[in-house]
Amino acid sequence: MIANKCQFQDIAKAYSGILFLEHPLLGGLFMALTFWSPQTGAAGLLSALTSMLICVFLKLPHIGSKAHILSSTLAGLSLGALFHLNGQSWAFVIVGGILTTFLSVLIGDMMWKRFRLPALCLSFVVSAAILSLVVRRYVPMVDFTGVEFGGAGLATLGIPVSVWVHPWVDLFFSTLSATLFSPNPVLGLLIFLAIVIQSRYMGFLAVAGFVFGLLLLNMLSGTHAPGFYVWTCFNFSLTAMAVGGIYTVPDRSSFVYAMFGVAASVLFVIAMQDLMLVYHLPVMALPFIASTLMCIAVLQRRSSMESPWLCATPGLPESDYEQRRLARSRCGEPNSIPLLLPFYGTWDVYQGFDGRHTHKAPWNHAVDFYITEKGQSYRSQGFLLDDYYCFGLPISSPVYGKVVAVVNSVPDNNPGAVNVDDNWGNYVLIRLNTGHCVMLAHLKFLSVKVNVGEYVTPKTELAACGNSGRSPQPHLHIHLQKEAELGCPTQLFHFCSVLENIGKQRTQYKLISRPEEHVSIQAADHARGLSNIHQHLPVGRYFTYKITDPETNVNKVCRLLVEVTLMGQFRLVSDSGASAAFEEANGVLAFYDRQGPADKLLDMLLLSYGLTPLSELAQQWQDSPAVKLLPLHSGEKILLAFRFILGAGLESQYQRYWEPAKGMWLQRSTHTLKIGPRTLVAEAEIELDRAFVSNDMSLSFNGHTWRAQLLNNGLIKDHGIPGWREQQVEDASSGLSTV
Repeated sequence: MIANKCQFQDIAKAYSGILFLEHPLLGGLFMALTFWSPQTGAAGLLSALTSMLICVFLKLPHIGSKAHILSSTLAGLSLGALFHLNGQSWAFVIVGGILTTFLSVLIGDMMWKRFRLPALCLSFVVSAAILSLVVRRYVPMVDFTGVEFGGAGLATLGIPVSVWVHPWVDLFFSTLSATLFSPNPVLGLLIFLAIVIQSRYMGFLAVAGFVFGLLLLNMLSGTHAPGFYVWTCFNFSLTAMAVGGIYTVPDRSSFVYAMFGVAASVLFVIAMQDLMLVYHLPVMALPFIASTLMCIAVLQRRSSMESPWLCATPGLPESDYEQRRLARSRCGEPNSIPLLLPFYGTWDVYQGFDGRHTHKAPWNHAVDFYITEKGQSYRSQGFLLDDYYCFGLPISSPVYGKVVAVVNSVPDNNPGAVNVDDNWGNYVLIRLNTGHCVMLAHLKFLSVKVNVGEYVTPKTELAACGNSGRSPQPHLHIHLQKEAELGCPTQLFHFCSVLENIGKQRTQYKLISRPEEHVSIQAADHARGLSNIHQHLPVGRYFTYKITDPETNVNKVCRLLVEVTLMGQFRLVSDSGASAAFEEANGVLAFYDRQGPADKLLDMLLLSYGLTPLSELAQQWQDSPAVKLLPLHSGEKILLAFRFILGAGLESQYQRYWEPAKGMWLQRSTHTLKIGPRTLVAEAEIELDRAFVSNDMSLSFNGHTWRAQLLNNGLIKDHGIPGWREQQVEDASSGLSTV
């Protein structure tokens, strides 16, 4: 049994994870800082190694091993800081590492399965309390209450008691380094700089949480000895960082919510201080854990879709913000429900949201559809219902859901007449998993094909378009309401992946659409789009490019490879280690979640693709990729860092043309971002084959043009399948594959 490099990296990441970071270099820095007190540092490292060996010996899942090692590291640091260890008492550190690892497995599994909550470092607090009550019988404790601003006291750090910068500044940095059980303002400054390098917003939250928590603590319980502040106030910074930066999407609401969490942490500190002092122990991280878990649990159990939002995958706030920003630009407001179009072909909007006829508050979120030809909705004189182009055409379900109400017996009106007694006429009401209900009304008499209690999916035929109820001419009315009761106020919704035609303009693709009056609209996935891009970008597909860098006049050969993660996510990975996720749904290919180092080839491809509709009829559309994809110089990066602390998106316009001579699609895009008096402008171009797969690319920015020429592409077959050991190479010029 030998621990490999990956396990030792877990130790480094465990140290950085104490302050919500995950970088082995920062972990190494934090580990070195704990050795400011050699005993504290040695105890923490010994406990971490013990936990790592236990994880290897018991073959615990690698994904969870960092959490076990983190808690064990903290337990070891606490023993080294709280006690004068000597001789055989070091055995308690090893025992503590084992105990904390076991508790971490137990508590982590229980918290997630029972409450869907992270365990944080709860196992460390439990283990440290148990170990402290045992160890104090055999070795003397350190008087932690003697800690001064300068850092002397706990673990006898030997730092002279003096003001370094300013008493309150020194206190902030000392409390920050107390998270590593090494309270010292100089060490705290190094930790703070490491936080800011990884995330400026996390640094801001650390300061804001400390200031707000300290002011509230003094207001509620008066002033305390400096040692008390050092060993309690770090809870306020940790709570603000966790609630406002790691577990919620950063915005104004999440910041205010984080301050509520800090206030709760203050109350926990006041409530726990006397109890812990009975045993001469600091409150450690228990207030942070209690308040953070409470804040997460509250957000999990609410029904509102308004901010603050919990992160789908907790991470650094800049990453969470970028994912939410991109999702909002592509998918609309979080409280808007996506629907598919409920018909085939091209229909016109007779009346949209806040329509001038009947769509008034509180029923203003609704759309009426009909069909026109040359500006007229009927043939002949329009005296008969059959004269109307949309009358009798099939209407399908726009959602997955359960039919909760049906009316099928209201006769259709003659053109120009209305039925004010049966306002909705014939209708189908479908409940979604969210609890919302979709109403499709004015359906044709006796045309409804579904029954109450039946489950329907998109494209399930429901009925035919009619003219029943309050309807002077055949049309389809659709709206969303929160409950199944008729007459409920309508709710916000939008249509997904559509093609819009406005006058003589080119066909515009929209992933989110709330069409206005006189707009013609059709479903993009009905417009000869491709069904599954993974047939064209399967695992093992690679693209080899020669990229020309105009700044260095150097040509470089790079490769992009399609991989799949353990969680089933498809990613395009570069030789440099940079990668981006992609997926296809509703006739669109979208790239997102850019990770890793700078990589001009990958970033050029992401800007060129952005969000690409897989429909030959889509001619223009918009997207908002991250500004960090541009090849910015240092000055621009600094300016953007100060102007947009969480990052920003570009305003990107895409156009696509078919080039018959090349037999390729030519997709061009312009990306802009205004920064004060200056506007950043970049232009990208990519050639796509008939399967919308990339060929040559170029990117122009700041007077330079980067070019990427496709040398070859193909599929690396799985060597585990007999007969597939050969590499399938595809000639870029011919498009023919050979084995």
